[in-house]
Amino acid sequence: WKSYLRHIVFVLEICALEKVKVNITTNGTFLRKHKKVIESSKVIRQINISLHSCTEKELKDIFETVDVLNKSTKIYFVYRYWTLSTEKLFEKTENINKGIAIKKETYKKRSRSTK
Repeated sequence: WKSYLRHIVFVLEICALEKVKVNITTNGTFLRKHKKVIESSKVIRQINISLHSCTEKELKDIFETVDVLNKSTKIYFVYRYWTLSTEKLFEKTENINKGIAIKKETYKKRSRSTK
């Protein structure tokens, strides 16, 4: 895992030198583990997080980590969820809605503080 992280940090450093903003798409399972890298990067503009394959524990971890990162960075976080199964959709909707409520509240606080 350390090898791929070294490559990601290298790419982020090159983007910083070239003044290029970065959008990242991930399943979110390593957000907490690499929180310091995310917080220290000045080039990450947006992180898209696909939630469709997350367990309940992973969802909780993702939402908590994004809440912390929202307070310490100016990164935009986008939750993505899709499924072909209506049953699966209803199964996860409650947890996703909790996370979205956290996101909306944080966004409101951020919007008020930048005015």
